[in-house]
Amino acid sequence: MTLARLLIPSDVRRAIESEPGSDGVFTLRWSAPDRCGIVVASGGRTSSMTPFPATGHFLQYADFGPQGSWHHGTDEHSTIWREAAGRGCAIDVEELRQRLPGDLWHVGSGVAYFVLIVTPRPPEAPEWTAWAVSEEQATPVGVDVERDDEGLATLGDHWPNDRMKTKHVAIVGIGSIGSATAQAIANHGVGRLTLVDPDRLEFHNLVRHQLPRSDVGRHKAVALAEKLEKSFPDLSVQGMAKNVLWNTDEIRDAFSDADVIIGATDGVVPRRTIVHIARRLGIPAMLGCVLLDGALGEIMRFRPVQSHGCLECRRRATAGLFALDASMENPYGTGSAHLPMTAIGTDLEIVARLLAKASISTLLEAEGFSDQRLPGESAIVGLRPTGAAPSPYDISRAGDIRWLPADPPLEGCPTCSIT
Repeated sequence: MTLARLLIPSDVRRAIESEPGSDGVFTLRWSAPDRCGIVVASGGRTSSMTPFPATGHFLQYADFGPQGSWHHGTDEHSTIWREAAGRGCAIDVEELRQRLPGDLWHVGSGVAYFVLIVTPRPPEAPEWTAWAVSEEQATPVGVDVERDDEGLATLGDHWPNDRMKTKHVAIVGIGSIGSATAQAIANHGVGRLTLVDPDRLEFHNLVRHQLPRSDVGRHKAVALAEKLEKSFPDLSVQGMAKNVLWNTDEIRDAFSDADVIIGATDGVVPRRTIVHIARRLGIPAMLGCVLLDGALGEIMRFRPVQSHGCLECRRRATAGLFALDASMENPYGTGSAHLPMTAIGTDLEIVARLLAKASISTLLEAEGFSDQRLPGESAIVGLRPTGAAPSPYDISRAGDIRWLPADPPLEGCPTCSIT
């Protein structure tokens, strides 16, 4: 039996846990098809009924469900609940009244309600259990309680959350790779994101984009910024519907305090421009893309140091590799030479997540985290390779990753000459 579920938002949890030894009542928004409810109001013996609107939740406009009561219980309450939940069965109400005397099981004829029990477990968080009670029996109900230390905070010292909160990451190109990269960067716990893309979400994007069908027609950067801020309350996201070529000065100003700039755009010129902006600002740049119609993925890091060349220098350092970039000039879904889909969405996400990991590693390595050092400055990823590309792109097995060092700048390069 799959248990029904009660959701306890953090505000409700605090209100109930702040009244130890007391009891009270609560109100639900309840969805019968989902067998799920969320507490939207609660009150106790010493406090009046307080509303806790479920704004933005899928149960926000669900019907008001059966009333409930909450109580502070003992280990015996938890033990009996676990017995019933483990067997997936209901318990006779009379048995509960005998084993757990009190006013918890006061149901009247034909009335059904919920009983929510909070059992103290110092120094750990209290245990929450619940029952759906009818005239004759009580059925165990699952409880999901929102804690203050949800998300990355649960990792404690295993991840530098405090450092990550101070970081500002800018991403240019919020398409298939860029949107997945932004999602992954947010999951790493950064404090700020700036997303730049002039394009709107189109129907043919949906098969491999992070945005849903309901956002078709909206600017990708703006829509994804709203989505990420809803998913990550501590994250500040700015979405800019700007073109990196036409609005370069405005974008450069927005990136002035960024810690890393990520480029996930199509087109050779936009990619060179991103590296140029980063070099001028004195911050690292990361580029991610797929090559050869999705046969390979590529991640490139450009540090603002004299020994590292820009994108054009790297391409020219390996003769003949400019042809690899040429296909980026044809947008998806147009023309006959460039197919509407040349890379499956999951392969693009592999590139995106490696791009995000490499970007975060770059930030942390600069702060002394030696466990975040990358094997090189560029990574070539086998997605569906043939081995026929020129060296060093001649990967022949899916899943292989080849790391390469940086190429030095070429003499007279206008980008690399910036100090």
